[in-house]
Amino acid sequence: MGKWNFDNKGFDYWVVSILGCQSSGKSTLLNLLFGTKFQVMDSQRGRSQTTKGIWMGCSANTIRGRPTDTLVLDVEGTDGRERGEEQKSFERKSSLFSLALAEILIINLWFQDIGRWDAANYGLLKTVFELNLQLFGKHSSSAGSKTLLLFVIRDHVRAVTPLEPLTQAVEADLEKIWSGISKPPEFASSRVHDFFDIMYTSLSHKILDATTFAADVDTLKERFTNPEASDFIFKDAYAKDVPADGWPMYAERIWETIQESKDLDLPTQKEMLAMFRCDELMETAYRSFNTAVEPVRQQLSNPEGSFVPAFGELVRQAEEEALSQYEAPASRYHTEVAARKGAALKEKMLDASYALFLQQMRRIYEAAIQHADTLAKKLSPSTSDSKEGKSPQVELSDLPTRLHDLKDDAIAFFERNAQASLVPGVSWKYDEERQALREHVEELVKRLREQYVDHLLKRRQQKLRSAIMNQLNKQLDVASNEMWPRIADLHDHALEGAKAKLRVHLTRLGLSEEELNTREEELRERAFAVIKDRLTEKSQHIQYQMQKKFDETFRLDPDGLPRRWSKADNIEETFKEARQQAYGVLDAYSIVRLRESDRHLSFFDSSLDPSSVDPSLVVISADQCNMTRDTFKRESDPAFIEAKREQEREIAVRIPPFFWAVMLILGFNEIMALLGNPLLLFLFVVLGLMAYAAWLAGLLDVPLQIATELWSELTGRAKSAAVQSVMGRLTGSSGAPAANKDKKD
Repeated sequence: MGKWNFDNKGFDYWVVSILGCQSSGKSTLLNLLFGTKFQVMDSQRGRSQTTKGIWMGCSANTIRGRPTDTLVLDVEGTDGRERGEEQKSFERKSSLFSLALAEILIINLWFQDIGRWDAANYGLLKTVFELNLQLFGKHSSSAGSKTLLLFVIRDHVRAVTPLEPLTQAVEADLEKIWSGISKPPEFASSRVHDFFDIMYTSLSHKILDATTFAADVDTLKERFTNPEASDFIFKDAYAKDVPADGWPMYAERIWETIQESKDLDLPTQKEMLAMFRCDELMETAYRSFNTAVEPVRQQLSNPEGSFVPAFGELVRQAEEEALSQYEAPASRYHTEVAARKGAALKEKMLDASYALFLQQMRRIYEAAIQHADTLAKKLSPSTSDSKEGKSPQVELSDLPTRLHDLKDDAIAFFERNAQASLVPGVSWKYDEERQALREHVEELVKRLREQYVDHLLKRRQQKLRSAIMNQLNKQLDVASNEMWPRIADLHDHALEGAKAKLRVHLTRLGLSEEELNTREEELRERAFAVIKDRLTEKSQHIQYQMQKKFDETFRLDPDGLPRRWSKADNIEETFKEARQQAYGVLDAYSIVRLRESDRHLSFFDSSLDPSSVDPSLVVISADQCNMTRDTFKRESDPAFIEAKREQEREIAVRIPPFFWAVMLILGFNEIMALLGNPLLLFLFVVLGLMAYAAWLAGLLDVPLQIATELWSELTGRAKSAAVQSVMGRLTGSSGAPAANKDKKD
């Protein structure tokens, strides 16, 4: 039926069927009336069955230039010999099938057979009446329950018998047949016209009176094609109310039911057809809906995609178009079934739409978070070259208002797009996403406020560091007994100024008094950290600091020059003092003593339990202090030994005063000779001045030290040789008499 374009006809079509004896010209008549191309019998080969079963064609006629949209059923003739004993069974089935489907039932009669029971197929008419009562008896009062019986009397010789007596005879026979069939009690007094409209027409002999036959056929054809004619056959009262798109399935189910010899209930068949066809229409409409929302689904499923603007309107349009596509053809079917399937279609589309809605809300939630983060980034102090207490993006006094606006803007962004995502008439909720966004924005605002506070704290810390660092370094380098009181004063003075400025800036942010106190305490901790961190850095070179302090006392004189140890110097006391001062540097660096109550703490105090010291104050642990002190003690001992040796050398090389008097007396002649020779005197003076200049410049220190060492070595060796010589002589003199005595004995 697809090639006849019947699917879109709705109820605007007709079904015509024909019943009659075999080889009575039924197919020929249908071809002439409707332009069909049913196979016809070849009379030259004798009379035999041509149409087997039931064939269907489409009318080629037009009404006012439009196709009549008529389906034509060519039914196998009755009283044929080919089916044998099955003939009666098939006649009943084909008649029932024709009655169930056709609005117009053509009864093909031979003129000469009227009045004969078998020849006129009255047995077939009885079957038709019985089956019609079976099919439509319970629904006889409803519209569309009647069927038109169009009796076509063939080979009518009007000159012999007019049509009216023939119709009267047939009418009488029909009433007789109707009266003779078994009827339910409620139809006992019914007449045949209560269930059928009956029309009559006749055709002349096709061969003997071909011209009149053709005219009769044209006249009859006019009744099928001219709505203005008084005897127009196609009337709305005969409509079966089966939509054209469901007609093939309807016909197939009816035939299956007839074949299975089941009771044929047409209303039930129509309801079943409605269920099946509405299912098909629903699936088609749902596919159209899916096609319409597929771009939405793809955009929402894309990891890099965003939410769909006007989501609700897009889904609404897709649903309405799908429903419209369903309702137009479904309205032709059983009302309750169509409504039920339509509701199922709506629910199915809503389920699919809701799944998309959840994805949409997730995307809107993510977009709202991104929007809030963008706004927050513009307010963040970390993105600005800020001045004191202020950033280019926002004044501190305006920050509370700007943070409130940020929150409202993010929520409004979400609400605006969420509302646009709702489908009218559907009570979808997005409370969870909205609450999650509120919590995120609250946390974002809190974090942004913390950033500003942290930003201010860092700036105050930097200012404080800059204010105290120079003096702090000086005090740490000196490491005197007054180091910690001075550092504490420096710390307290800088902290008070920083706290005052911090309070002013934090008050602009709208912090409560409790929060202000908390932040001031945090600033105090940061100030403490500045000092401790610097002390920790310096303590990394504690050995150097101790050595420096030691050298300042032991190796250098009060003028800062290298110390030369003389006989009058007390090396032991100086060494002890220098070592104690070095230990004092270690002690001063080991614990932070900003509070006066902590000034007595010392890991060198044997009465102090190291575990009782607050760990936050400790820079160098007690164990590390002891190890460092022991290491320094070992490394400083060589300095003491070297000083003692230098002192001894100074005493050893000192020339006695009488030596110079002896030299003057013994060298008097040489002195006079030198004074008597001007050239030699000049040379001696020049060499003396050069030697004096070298001594002043320190150029003779090394040679003198070498000479001193050499002199000490030589004098030592001489003393050792002299002692050995004396000891040898003493040993020799005491042993000689003994030897002589031995010889004498």
